[in-house]
Amino acid sequence: MKTINRTAWPVVWGIAFLVGAAPFSGSFADVTVPTSPTTAVNALAGGALWNDPTNALLSDNSYASSEVSNWRTGLLLLRGFGFSMPVGATINGIEVKIERNRTGTPGAEIRDNLICLIRDGVCNTENKARIDAWPDTNDAVATYGGPTDLWASAWTPALINGNFGVGIAAEGTSTARVDHATITVWYTPFAQEKTDTTTEVTCQTPITLGSTSDCEATVTRASGDKTPSGTLFWGRTDTGGSFGPQSC
Repeated sequence: MKTINRTAWPVVWGIAFLVGAAPFSGSFADVTVPTSPTTAVNALAGGALWNDPTNALLSDNSYASSEVSNWRTGLLLLRGFGFSMPVGATINGIEVKIERNRTGTPGAEIRDNLICLIRDGVCNTENKARIDAWPDTNDAVATYGGPTDLWASAWTPALINGNFGVGIAAEGTSTARVDHATITVWYTPFAQEKTDTTTEVTCQTPITLGSTSDCEATVTRASGDKTPSGTLFWGRTDTGGSFGPQSC
């Protein structure tokens, strides 16, 4: 199970007897931990296939590799990140880190051909391919996107929680190797706005011991649309005491 850090927001309610509460709207940015994929496959997109694609699931110097000869690789799809974005959250940015290198002919090069996010199972976001060459033999981590980068796409929690991931393709004249990749998501939880209200409670008078008194509480919303308005009625008869709290 992947861990998502959350920040609690305070709650401010209107209180009874004509006392107004100050409006509040919670808005705190959160970020997931860098999260690894659990599935890795070749896409049917042409190019040289990736050998041992599942080797890209862990950072362990075991590689998904593809031998390129003046052409490009196919698309390595890394998915199954297991995010659990809360309902109503706003997605602010997505960052991908890819640990990769190249081997083969001295002086030859491997570069990005396509770096995309998988959205609803399809690679259809902005291509973040960089122009710098992959390092020789020793791994280096390349970063794509960031806290405010949405890859020219609109995102919802359902898309992040669904068939989501990253696609990787390379080009050049050598062997491309991918050791690992992670995705980090920045988001803002849904803010339940609490707004100005007044509550007026009235009861039948006079109230005598042992009698029944019908009361009503009228809640009036002064602003916003997240606080209910309405009237609550109730009665009470016993030998004393006070009215308990009632829900609108």
